[in-house]
Amino acid sequence: AISGLQSALMVQWYSKIDASKADFLFLAALLQETGKILIADEIVKNDEMYQFRSEIENCTNIADVEKMFVRMTSSEVAGLIFKHWKFDEKMVQAIEYSDVLGVAPLEVRPYAVALKVVKTAVPINAPLSERSINLALNIIDKEKLDKQAFLDAVTKLKEYY
Repeated sequence: AISGLQSALMVQWYSKIDASKADFLFLAALLQETGKILIADEIVKNDEMYQFRSEIENCTNIADVEKMFVRMTSSEVAGLIFKHWKFDEKMVQAIEYSDVLGVAPLEVRPYAVALKVVKTAVPINAPLSERSINLALNIIDKEKLDKQAFLDAVTKLKEYY
């Protein structure tokens, strides 16, 4: 459900920003949370479900909690999987760098930023909450992206879901 919501937001938003990138980003948004499945499996094996869940419920950055428990983020895990499966290199990098925008290569940075915005607005613990949207808007401001296009997409999505 989260991946579907993230990819729906991506299409709504990015078709107004750069329609030529919207399809690519839709697919990347749909796939970017794949690593969460393997992380969840590891958490269960280590019998840390209760602690993990309580950390996730109250955090503003899920990637930090993932790192604390399994030393990797779900984006890093997804990147490794997709690299192994020989996915498109740009897609792999966009997903991998979405948690570490500061070191993203220039050619994939816009994609990584878009993925970061969407997963920030639609985290598993508070999808489209006021706090999540404000955190996403902070990234949009920092990156000098169109704030209104994003807010319009969020409004449309909230009406639909």
